[in-house]
Amino acid sequence: MKKAIPKISSAENRIAVPSEHWDNLLKRDPVEICNLALAQLETTGDIRLRVLDRDFFIHPQNRSIRRMTREKSIFVRDPLLELITVVYLTQITSAPLRHERVGIKDLKSAHFFKGPHELETGSFLARYGNDAAGFRKVAGQLGGRFIPSTADAGVVFSPFPKVLLYYLLWEGDEEFKPRLSVLFDRSIEDHFAADFIWALVGCVTRILFNPSPPFEIKNQ
Repeated sequence: MKKAIPKISSAENRIAVPSEHWDNLLKRDPVEICNLALAQLETTGDIRLRVLDRDFFIHPQNRSIRRMTREKSIFVRDPLLELITVVYLTQITSAPLRHERVGIKDLKSAHFFKGPHELETGSFLARYGNDAAGFRKVAGQLGGRFIPSTADAGVVFSPFPKVLLYYLLWEGDEEFKPRLSVLFDRSIEDHFAADFIWALVGCVTRILFNPSPPFEIKNQ
């Protein structure tokens, strides 16, 4: 049974990675983790993982996540991004991508995504609802690939190597309000429970709204 991720405080909108997730990561064979997660084990003991077109270095013993630039090592300062990265490594299975798109209503856990767990799209639409070109520009900076679609902008993201998220944006006009549909690869539920899927979409959508903060420098 997949363990639930911790609840996010609506007041602070910040969380920390519970010790148990790091403990679970330490207990597992790093070679096995890398094989399942499509990651790479470095001689330093770091797990090198591609996250939204950036290389992250996860060090289980130090309980840290960094990314490298040409000049220095940068510690990831976004708690939710840190959490879903560790959860990905601890919960990923051998199931491959199916390359079949499904929506929320197609998931076995569709009932979860109602009320307080409805996917939050308001901030995204406030920024990009009438600016599909702006969305495409930011999406490209995060490694998004443009896909054929009836939408004004269709992009597929790979937040992790075995996770695909499809964002389809229809711009608003005088007659219709802007609309965003988020789709998944059919394999998403082979790996993760509904709360992780909800947190993952929330994290990616927030990064699209403001792409800089999760990757700002935090000197340590």
